Amino acid sequence: MVKRYVDDPFLILPDDHVDDTLATFNDYHPKLQFTCEREANGRLHFLDLLLVRDQSGRVTTDWYRTPSASDRCLDFRSAHAYSMKLACANELMGRASRLSSLEYREANKVRVGDMLRANGYPKSLIRRLMAELSSSTVGPRTVQDDGSRPNDVVVAEVTPRIFMGLTFSWEISPKLKVLLEKDLSNVSVVFKYTNKINRLDTRLRATDPLKSPKNANISEVLYEMGKAVFRDIRMGAR
Repeated sequence: MVKRYVDDPFLILPDDHVDDTLATFNDYHPKLQFTCEREANGRLHFLDLLLVRDQSGRVTTDWYRTPSASDRCLDFRSAHAYSMKLACANELMGRASRLSSLEYREANKVRVGDMLRANGYPKSLIRRLMAELSSSTVGPRTVQDDGSRPNDVVVAEVTPRIFMGLTFSWEISPKLKVLLEKDLSNVSVVFKYTNKINRLDTRLRATDPLKSPKNANISEVLYEMGKAVFRDIRMGAR
């Protein structure tokens, strides 16, 4: 079996074929070399998914965190929109739940709760979000295994959503989002921030005077150190 996510392949092979397969991959180009993570003690992690195989051969999955993970996420005390903080918490909880088999979900809820509390999220909010996650259920399948739809399934017409990007302002943005989404049901308001690294970072190198508009026609010139003088020397021109 072969699965791939971007440039990370996942393969299930016989033990005696692993080395040959890795050598085949690495023989393609000397500058394109792969490493191999092997199953150890019935466990193998792939990205943030941990596969666990018991003695009967049954495979379960768990949410995987590297030992060096800092458990940092969007801090609740930051000046970001409240909706972004909710989205961060919901995504963490949902991801830990989606990637985990039933026997690991309760333990992962505790891990996510500890992570959110360490980043300033109130306990009452964490309890409410966890309760909402536990009460949510997956709807019935609308597509059969052969790709066809059951005859009794009615496909509702979905209105496409429109995303509106606005610059975030702490004083008015949360209220403006509520008003716009209340009156415009198919509009989702998302916020963007102007204080990005490329705006705050300074230019460490001086601007090249040759690239200024007034010197656009100058080519192949020499700059005399210590003097702001340009000599119009066209190499090979007579």
